[in-house]
Amino acid sequence: MAPIVQPHLNKQRIDKFRVVLSIPNILKELNTKNTREDSYINLDSLQFSVYNVNIPKVSVPESQLHFGQQNYNVTTYNRPAYAPVTINFEVDNLFKNYWVLWKWLQLLNDPLDATYAGKDIFPDGAPTLQPDVLYNYSTNVQVIAVDEYNSDVMRVDFKDAFITELGDLNFNQRESEQLGCFFTFVFNQMDMELLGDSTDDN
Repeated sequence: MAPIVQPHLNKQRIDKFRVVLSIPNILKELNTKNTREDSYINLDSLQFSVYNVNIPKVSVPESQLHFGQQNYNVTTYNRPAYAPVTINFEVDNLFKNYWVLWKWLQLLNDPLDATYAGKDIFPDGAPTLQPDVLYNYSTNVQVIAVDEYNSDVMRVDFKDAFITELGDLNFNQRESEQLGCFFTFVFNQMDMELLGDSTDDN
């Protein structure tokens, strides 16, 4: 097989990516496009103005075996838990994207009732899905790297992700910058896939 040869200037930029996040199944029952009130969310508002995301490090650590007067390294065949992922985004002027994340956390623990899936979260009565099942309150998140032509070249998939933290909001009348925030999620598995034409060796 011929070696892959790339130009010296063909390097990945840190600002060439996008995040794809769908809402958990249980929250889809609150979706509406025409109503803006506390009981509902607008799924379209999840088009975040994302400006930063971290891909956690991956490790399969070693184990030392003592033999004679030396130590020998062998693999543990073990993949430790991944670190949480934090996504930074710009809050929209109607707080719609922030509100979706707030409702996700409200589902997991209501700020007033202190219960899972509190009595006020589903305005039309009990949900049709079991809210306490992992695959109903979690979702999959994708981070896709793009090249200089905005073509997809690599994707990282985070499986069974759910929010654990929504960042603080810092208002300041002495500044006029966009209001930024962040949210953090944990997940169970992470995988990576190369995208694009496999015959396109630059």
